Amino acid sequence: MLVEEADKDHQTEEFVLLRQEARYRLLEGKDILVFSKPEAVAEWLEPLLKERGEAASARDHLFIDAGTIVPGFTLAKDNVEFFCHSPFIKHCDEGDIIRNRASLVFNVRLRADEQNYDYLEVGDATWEEIEDIVNTTRFHKNEDRLAWDLYNIPHHCSYLALSDEKGDKETEPKPLVKDLLLMGKRDSYIVSCSKPIPDTKDAYSQTQPPHIQARKAYERYLKEVDGRKFLVTMEEPNGNKPEPITVEITGGGISWIRSESIGAPAIILTSPPRAG
Repeated sequence: MLVEEADKDHQTEEFVLLRQEARYRLLEGKDILVFSKPEAVAEWLEPLLKERGEAASARDHLFIDAGTIVPGFTLAKDNVEFFCHSPFIKHCDEGDIIRNRASLVFNVRLRADEQNYDYLEVGDATWEEIEDIVNTTRFHKNEDRLAWDLYNIPHHCSYLALSDEKGDKETEPKPLVKDLLLMGKRDSYIVSCSKPIPDTKDAYSQTQPPHIQARKAYERYLKEVDGRKFLVTMEEPNGNKPEPITVEITGGGISWIRSESIGAPAIILTSPPRAG
């Protein structure tokens, strides 16, 4: 967002306005955090800081590196913290920036009644980035940040978040992606932010996501970890009238609150039994 350029025909488009606002906030040193610091950002920022009589490092506190906790929220005060898995600097400095490669990926740790629960938010990352994340997180002995009670899967249930091969009936995940899927906790949920994913004959030849082959893979591994349900945003409570998926987190675990849009809404709490 900070370094993208627009030609004269696109100066009024929304991304230009967002870029200018982000640049203003970074120069002012408030109301912004920037994930990763590619060389292009430093080349733009440091001369401007020098003009203002400030050190080149004056805004370093606003840049968040992979493998660190985002400042501003704590488990002790807010019952939530955000651990940044990605982007890595290599996602932004190796040639052209590919937005999906530079996706924000977080472990969001939530606390309820002194119990911690983990939400994995993976943006539009592909299997290559996921394997990078698993490798790097293990190397730094932060493997607990890979476990999940709730997993918002990448890129609208695209098979490319699992492998470079879609498969005929089911996608076979790459080894480290499989490891991540097997780190799901008991009674966990997987959510696909996507259109409905029907299991029909035509679905298997679908080019664009969502892919039924990917869904079948996620459902297989969710079952292996004794997870509860694979949820699709545009299927709940039904494909004709989808509604927001609501999840409640208490000391008893993560609960999906299901809304049945038939006449008056009926709320069904699908919660696991309290541990112990």
